[in-house]
Amino acid sequence: MRLEADKRGGWRAAGGSVLRRYRGAVKQTGDLVRVAMLALLRPAAIYLPRRWALALADLAGRAFHVTPIGARVRRSMRSAFPDRDAGALALEWLRGPFRDYVVATQIKSGRERPSQWQIEHRNFPDLLRDPIASAIIATGHFSRQSMSGLYLPSVVPQKLTTVIAPIDRTSRNARALRLRLLMGGMVDAIKRIRGDIEVAEIGALSVIAQLVRNLRAPGHVVIIAADGAWQRDKASGYERAFAGHAKRNVALGTARLARISQRPIVTCVTYVEADGRIVMDWGAPIAPADKADAAADVRVTDLMLDVFERAVGARPGQYVLPIGEERRWSEAAQCWMDARPVVAQASAAPSRIAEPA
Repeated sequence: MRLEADKRGGWRAAGGSVLRRYRGAVKQTGDLVRVAMLALLRPAAIYLPRRWALALADLAGRAFHVTPIGARVRRSMRSAFPDRDAGALALEWLRGPFRDYVVATQIKSGRERPSQWQIEHRNFPDLLRDPIASAIIATGHFSRQSMSGLYLPSVVPQKLTTVIAPIDRTSRNARALRLRLLMGGMVDAIKRIRGDIEVAEIGALSVIAQLVRNLRAPGHVVIIAADGAWQRDKASGYERAFAGHAKRNVALGTARLARISQRPIVTCVTYVEADGRIVMDWGAPIAPADKADAAADVRVTDLMLDVFERAVGARPGQYVLPIGEERRWSEAAQCWMDARPVVAQASAAPSRIAEPA
């Protein structure tokens, strides 16, 4: 019996190892093909009319739709959104990065003028109308094109800093190359839209201290995507359910930055309508917690992420991060089915954002 159990365990282990290698190979191949497609889309975005370049981006998304990667995305969408057309959601999600790359490339080359975009604001906060007000705009990983509108001086007249994840500029790994093309294209587009913008790659304490100094000065706004998974140091994050994920370790940095600098947070969900309009859905300002109330970072983070995960449920095709399969979106209740984790489960370890000297 023990020998039989060992054999079964060995077979399971071998099967799991083969499956992991297969999934790794599919992912690596997918990243390589994405890099090749992005390289082909670049000249198309520069020289072809916008409509034709976007049609090619859609074609790239359709090509992935019939691959094992597309099958995996359809499975995730079917699991998270059982009442919707999983195929259509998967196709929109797969083509999104290619369309965003085309638009970013056209912005950089001067062929696309964001100042001419039609932007619709919903509940635009009064504090951003004050040129000497300082605040944090917290957003999520939504359509890159729609997020680009946040950098227009007509939207945010104050001095502006945007916070991005560090870009790996040396690795030749396929995934690193893909992210470098996408993130680099986005940063180039942002700088074309807003020449005086300060781009901060999060990580070093010196960067955090600079963000605090910027916010403490009059008339300065910092834009941060607050919904990404925090993988560098899980002990310094906070684990909660998010959208289709039963567990995601998220950073408390945005909330802590607001508390240390004593500046409010305004959430903003952005998306592109079918007619090309960009909609910016603003939340009510979240006042900073007392400077000594570190426990409030979890509560403030939950307030932001509750907004963002509802936005993911409403428009999953315009969310650029993987959504997950562990939770279900209820069309009737317009919410995710699982309850929010208990706040007491949050880690008490310090965040990446430290008190400035």
